[in-house]
Amino acid sequence: MKKVFLFCFILLFCTKCQNVKDSGTYYIKNINIVDVQNGGVLANQNVLIEGNKIKAIYLEEVDVPDSTQIIDGEAKYLMPGLWDMHGHFLGNYQEYAPLLIANGVTGIREMSGEYSTLDSVKKEIAIGNKFFPDIYSAGNIIEGRPKWWNWSVLVQNKIEAVKEVENQLEQGIDFIKIYTGLNRESYFAIAEKCRQVGKPFAGHIPSSVSMWEAIDAGQQSSEHLYGLLEACIPDIGQLKNKPVFGTEHYQCLLDNFQREKFDSLTRKLANSNTWLCPTLTMVKNYSMLDNPELKNDPRMKYMPKEDLRWWNRGNAYEKSHYDVCRSHFKLEQGLLGDLEKAGVKIIAGTDFKNPYCYPGFSLHDELELMVDGGMSVLSVLQSATSNAAKFINRENEFGSIETGKTASLLLLDANPLANISNTKKISGVFQRGKYYNKKDLEEILLLK
Repeated sequence: MKKVFLFCFILLFCTKCQNVKDSGTYYIKNINIVDVQNGGVLANQNVLIEGNKIKAIYLEEVDVPDSTQIIDGEAKYLMPGLWDMHGHFLGNYQEYAPLLIANGVTGIREMSGEYSTLDSVKKEIAIGNKFFPDIYSAGNIIEGRPKWWNWSVLVQNKIEAVKEVENQLEQGIDFIKIYTGLNRESYFAIAEKCRQVGKPFAGHIPSSVSMWEAIDAGQQSSEHLYGLLEACIPDIGQLKNKPVFGTEHYQCLLDNFQREKFDSLTRKLANSNTWLCPTLTMVKNYSMLDNPELKNDPRMKYMPKEDLRWWNRGNAYEKSHYDVCRSHFKLEQGLLGDLEKAGVKIIAGTDFKNPYCYPGFSLHDELELMVDGGMSVLSVLQSATSNAAKFINRENEFGSIETGKTASLLLLDANPLANISNTKKISGVFQRGKYYNKKDLEEILLLK
């Protein structure tokens, strides 16, 4: 019932805003533009938006037709829309779209997309439905044993792996998503096939492969920092018979971490084309599942009941496990500043809808956690804007505020370069040229 209501709400809300919000031309006057590429602020600029594009940027105010909607940018800041580079949107996209837009998340990297749903959403976007974020999407996850998800695709050898890649390529996915249990034969077959056809593959670094090997194989991104600490212990054999994600596995990583190996790995990463997507929000939340305060978050009211049932299903481990997980999280988080300084390429993602990862909201949590981990505010902003555009090879469309680029933008009441938390002080959102002011955004959340 709720899904039907929300779908109707989206249609009604967009129809309601049609006459007021979709004139096609906006003029933002006297606005401070945040230059996320160089870290400066261009003060007192004037931005003309026509259709779904930035038409022009003027140093001085200009006359515009009476039909143009004028937005006063006095003391406000304009930055590119945010991208969540690790999310699971398509499984419940009608529920999640309002939360993303209300939080200025105008684009996502979908990490497990069932093709028919992906195709349907992309068609909606193509015909002008501006309530959905832009999407860069994988197909179904390709994994080995143990098989984690019922809906993923199991492959156990080279022939099966290549066949599944070919199947997904025929469907028109953007990249191949791989998972923890792939065996070596399947992993390297996928890597070779993707190299041959010029399609990226990304995801978990399987337990059967080291991060060193994954970099050499051309894996585009490693999610959740999986494989990072494993590559920084003296002997990978120390992890034998210690289940992945188990207490003994994490404790072994903590006990045997070698700074010299980390520094060497960091240099290799910095000189490669492999990106890291830390998803600190998800990792931290899993380390705190024994903390009842997680269930008191006021944002839970926005989440579908089926998500809450999964989130609140109870603890699977003893307190000692979570203590080790928290130490593991702190070690990884504390390495981010060193990774940034070395030039490792980083993108921001949350892994919503995992427990207590709130679509839209949690990306702001992620940015704060990245700064707390030692990254500069500028680098963190880049991880969700210009780096995201570079990663998906769409720098001509997104990632900065320039003439000709898509008008997916965030209007803020304070400078995000001064404090990363200012990304939450949203005054308005442009989604492919459609403008939602603060009242609109509040109504979206209220009706949600």
